[in-house]
Amino acid sequence: MAARLRGLIAARRRDADLTDEIQAHLDLLSDEHVRRGMPVAEARSAARREFGGVEQIKERYRDQRGLPFVETWLQDMHYAFRALRANRGFAATALLTLAFGIGVNTAIFSVVDAVVIKPLAYREADSLVAIQEIVRRIAIAPIPDAVSRQPSRSCRSLSASSSWRSVGLLSLE
Repeated sequence: MAARLRGLIAARRRDADLTDEIQAHLDLLSDEHVRRGMPVAEARSAARREFGGVEQIKERYRDQRGLPFVETWLQDMHYAFRALRANRGFAATALLTLAFGIGVNTAIFSVVDAVVIKPLAYREADSLVAIQEIVRRIAIAPIPDAVSRQPSRSCRSLSASSSWRSVGLLSLE
């Protein structure tokens, strides 16, 4: 795996090394054919035929050397950025649309997370109620005096509210 990652980093140098190595093999095969009595041009041609397709060998080596899916992804990103650079109006519209969509998604998730997913910071949060007193048709919330005026028998205690934290306001039993 480490060799594959190194193959991504120094791809050009490795391609040059591969080309040099293939050329060395072709030269050795060509020299062997010349020693057997073939003319130089024919020996080179025979060496290429015997060695096989140079470009196919290079492709197989590149696939083994690197991470093909990462290389393909990098090529796709390079092409996408070139295309966006060529059409700046489209790029600006695409970026603004993405930014707006991400912002709206984040805002909606924040609300859902705060209201639905995370529980309230009170014990037995599902049994919390709001107590209000209406004065001149304006709601003033929560007022602890409203509890002491007409206590309900089903209410055992009111130990906390969002305005007065951990204050024992009423205890009926």
